[in-house]
Amino acid sequence: MSANSTKTTKTKKFNTKKRSILEIWDEVQRVQSDFCFPHESSAYYLSENWINHTQTVLDVGTGNGYYLEKIARLFPDKAYTAVDFSAEFIEIAKAEVACNSIKFSVSNFFDLQGQFDFMIMRLFWQHLKNTEIAQAFAQMEGLTKPGGSVLIVDAYDEARSFVPDLPEFRKVISAYTQQQISIADCDRDVVNTIRNWAGEKDNWRIGLDIPFVMPSTISGHLQLYMRVYDLWIALFEHMGELDMDFEPAKKELAGWKNERDAFTQAGIRVMRLDRVA
Repeated sequence: MSANSTKTTKTKKFNTKKRSILEIWDEVQRVQSDFCFPHESSAYYLSENWINHTQTVLDVGTGNGYYLEKIARLFPDKAYTAVDFSAEFIEIAKAEVACNSIKFSVSNFFDLQGQFDFMIMRLFWQHLKNTEIAQAFAQMEGLTKPGGSVLIVDAYDEARSFVPDLPEFRKVISAYTQQQISIADCDRDVVNTIRNWAGEKDNWRIGLDIPFVMPSTISGHLQLYMRVYDLWIALFEHMGELDMDFEPAKKELAGWKNERDAFTQAGIRVMRLDRVA
């Protein structure tokens, strides 16, 4: 999950004007970036366009800028434009990201103009309503220069695992997923829709499509997972959109943390679309 979204999909979970929700999302983005970045960064090195041709980059739904700063420090020879609808997140980014190559602004994706060599759309599409997908495709196409690329990072829920199992925590995740489908009209498996769209277009190619699995056996990852699971519960409680008792899941997580052989993993799917020149 990410705070990346558009004005039409704002819900209580994206109400960053509420200090408690802003603080939760701020930490969620940092923790998620820390355990995803080592895997995601390889996708940039696998892009010939990124390495040899990209000068201008658009990061859609940049949030607090923590992830993009990691990218900009790794690849400092590019000009980055970073947008988010949340003024509160952009305020954090401007205050904390000391990187002159990044320009942050409060903007809505559907209102953006111009064209870029490369777009980053990280944990963005799963928060769009299904009725917005076609418009988002058109906007993405308009913002990408011919010969340019779009890097999409989104959910790969098939990889999620817990040992010992966490049935109460799974109930919370399932309730959120169902809420997204039935009420928010969003699809966490939207990457397949994107792939199908690109496959039907003559002017787009799928340059990369890799599911990454991130196990807690990687040094430091178990502690990051434990923290982000606590943050998810806190977010669900604060947004008040799930009608359920969170205490069983919190108690279960507390016990799981004390298990000597506790294990978990999650996945992300990284896809690069290349626009034919």
